[in-house]
Amino acid sequence: MEYMLNKDIDGKKITVRQFQMVLLSMLKDFDKVCKKNHLDYILFSGTVLGAVRHQGFIPWDDDLDVAIHRDQYQKLLTALQKDLPDKYVVQCFETDERYLAPFPAMKIRLKDTYLEERNILLKNKCTTSTGIFIDVFVLNSVSENKKEDLKWRRTNLCLSWLITGLENLDINPRLLKKKFIQNAKDYGKQNKNSRLIGDEITWVYNLPKKPYIYRYDDIYPTILLPFEDGKFPVPHHPEAFLEAHYGSNYMELPPENKRFSKHIKYVSLISDCPERNKFHFRFQNLIVLCLLIAIVLTFLALLLFDEISFFLGGLAIILIGIVLMILINSKKN
Repeated sequence: MEYMLNKDIDGKKITVRQFQMVLLSMLKDFDKVCKKNHLDYILFSGTVLGAVRHQGFIPWDDDLDVAIHRDQYQKLLTALQKDLPDKYVVQCFETDERYLAPFPAMKIRLKDTYLEERNILLKNKCTTSTGIFIDVFVLNSVSENKKEDLKWRRTNLCLSWLITGLENLDINPRLLKKKFIQNAKDYGKQNKNSRLIGDEITWVYNLPKKPYIYRYDDIYPTILLPFEDGKFPVPHHPEAFLEAHYGSNYMELPPENKRFSKHIKYVSLISDCPERNKFHFRFQNLIVLCLLIAIVLTFLALLLFDEISFFLGGLAIILIGIVLMILINSKKN
């Protein structure tokens, strides 16, 4: 089955498969840099699922994720700046303080292309490129004590809401971003001797009570698996990794009505065009108000930490959902 994305600015249809081939070319360039500099990265998230279940991309998937340990992150950044071809731009907080810290730690973008994501509250603030990207996530050591882990994650979760709220007021909270990232580094250092590793707490979107955590020896040493026409590194025990992410039935295909691209609103393979239908926040004050209410409710939930926390957390999500519906409807109108 052929999955469609949209028509390019020249009127030609863009399929998911065409888009994936661009991502694959980007991955090969990234892989060359990592090999040259002896960097031990892995394919990550749904890209690992694609490697195991499809020996390549999930047919309807519209992104590509990689991950690297925090200990090698700075070396990766240096290597990319030195060895990555000029057709790419590396975006991260270390190189551009406009970068939104609750994004994945780094995005590698392809110049002379354009990608508009569906997420309307997390906009790319960097002006260097709006192109197609690979997400780079960071792994770090985590506490074997679940309560200790939760304490650190909920702190950064609340910070992420505040950062996002201020960003949507066109305020760049640099100090909050630095604190957000430093929390993650400090937490990793504190647990450097742990047998567990997980998504660094700069990534807050999976529930703090159910973070993605793995045994260190399920991730390292990495192994190579076929992916499209090449072989790329994945976790040492990919089945354990995938079960942590997707449950024990990860090899089962989802129903057909759930097989669609989830991240892209519009993509151009031939032009770094300006943002289409750029959204000006007509309901800006309402957005920030609801975000702040959500933050307060989250803090209350975390302080109470009993059954009522689920109610308060659910109410916060409902408020955010209402805001999103208003924003989507306003764009349509």
